Amino acid sequence: MKEKTLPALPDENRLFATPFSLAYWRAAALEMTKLRSLVLAAVVIALRVAVSFIAIPVGESLKITFGFFFNALGSMIYGPIVALIGGAAEDIIGFFAFPSGYPFFFGYTLNAMLSSFIFAIFLYRTQLSFWRVAVSRACVNVFVNIFLGSLWSTMLYSKGFVYYIGKSYFKNLTLLPLEIILLAFFLFYLQPFLMGSKLIPQQNKIKITRTHIIVLVVACVLLALFVGLYVWELISESLDGNGADTNAVGSAESSAPESAPVESTFETAVKTAAQP
Repeated sequence: MKEKTLPALPDENRLFATPFSLAYWRAAALEMTKLRSLVLAAVVIALRVAVSFIAIPVGESLKITFGFFFNALGSMIYGPIVALIGGAAEDIIGFFAFPSGYPFFFGYTLNAMLSSFIFAIFLYRTQLSFWRVAVSRACVNVFVNIFLGSLWSTMLYSKGFVYYIGKSYFKNLTLLPLEIILLAFFLFYLQPFLMGSKLIPQQNKIKITRTHIIVLVVACVLLALFVGLYVWELISESLDGNGADTNAVGSAESSAPESAPVESTFETAVKTAAQP
C-alpha cells in the first residue's frame, strides 16, 4: 500500500512574477501559520500607530508622514492576507488608543486594509524594483487616498465630493514623487538586511538611478494632469448644476480687496462647487 505524500510546501526562496497564481496565494496563506510573520505584523502595527503623529512639513498644508514606510515594509515581508488583517488591526487600535474626537467609520478601516493589500500585491515574494515601489505607492495615493478617502469624507461631512477630491488631489499628487523616492531608498538600504535575515527571498538589489527619478517626475506630472482633468470636469459639472460658471469665479477674484489674499481659480472653484 502506497503512502500518501503530502503536497510540497512553497519554496521559501521562490519569487513570483505576478500574484496571479495558486502557488503565490498558498505562500501568502502559509504566512498566517508562521509565528515570525504574526510577530512582525504586531511590531509593524505598533510602529505605524507610534509614528502616526510624526510628520515633517514640506510646504503650506503639506507634510510627509512615516506610517506608509512601515506599512510597505511589513506587507512586503508577510504578504497580502496578513497585510489585510494587519491594516484593519492598525486602524482600529489607533482609533481607540488615540481618539481624535471623530466617530469610528469602517470606510477608513477599509482604506487601511486596501493600502496594506496593494503594497503586498506589488512587493511580496517578488523581485523588488524601483517601478514596483512607484506603482504601489501611486495606486495607494490615487485609488485609496484620493477617491475612496473623498467618498468617505462626503458621506461623513457636509461638503460635497468635489470639494474633498479637490483637496485630496492636490495633497496626494504633489507629495507623490517625494514619497516614492523616499520609500525606494528606505527599502534599498533595508534589502540586504532583510535577505540576510531570510525575511525576504534572495534577489537582486533595487536599482535607483538618475534616469529613474527623471522618468518618475515626468510620469507623476502626466498622472497629475490626467487626474486633474477628471477633477476639473467634476468641478465644472457641479458648477453648472449650481447655476454658476467660470465667469463668476473670475468676478469673485477681481472684486476681492487688495489687502485680502486672492485664492487660485482652482481653490475658488472647488469651494464654489461644494456649496449646496
